[in-house]
Amino acid sequence: WDTLPVGTWQETNDWWNDDLSILITATSVATGSDYSMDICKVVLTDPTTLIRLTQTSGVGAEPGYWDEHAKISPDGAVVSYISSNPVEIVDEADLAAELWLMDADGSNQRQVTFFNTAGMPSYRGPGGWLCKEMSWDQSPPAGSIRLVMGVRHKSVGVTGTTVEIVTFVMPLRA
Repeated sequence: WDTLPVGTWQETNDWWNDDLSILITATSVATGSDYSMDICKVVLTDPTTLIRLTQTSGVGAEPGYWDEHAKISPDGAVVSYISSNPVEIVDEADLAAELWLMDADGSNQRQVTFFNTAGMPSYRGPGGWLCKEMSWDQSPPAGSIRLVMGVRHKSVGVTGTTVEIVTFVMPLRA
């Protein structure tokens, strides 16, 4: 990975369904913070080119969101990922993350969960809820996706905290 034009942090997330590309999380701008990461696509035939699907480096006018754990849908049309949006992360203690979806080219970004937003039906209470690893179900109902993901409070391991498995069935297109 020494050929990638990234900052100090990178993590492989998923193989694109064409087997020619991968999704990674990276501090894609050299001066960006390790708490402000982008979801990027790397085409393996040209591994020196990084295609930024999210623009959240915290550099210049870009917000500094924590975007991570990207997965491509079975049909290659949608990317699921977690994001701290709308909270800019300065320190890991600030971290709370929600499930987001975007089209495979990075457009049409939309928030799916609202575990950290008071007043929303899915609100889990204060303290920072994290959407974590997720996977796409290969056999959803026609015209929908089923996404299975883990949700945990950031203090998991503390007495009274749990990890939940949440399943979403939703229309594939927004």
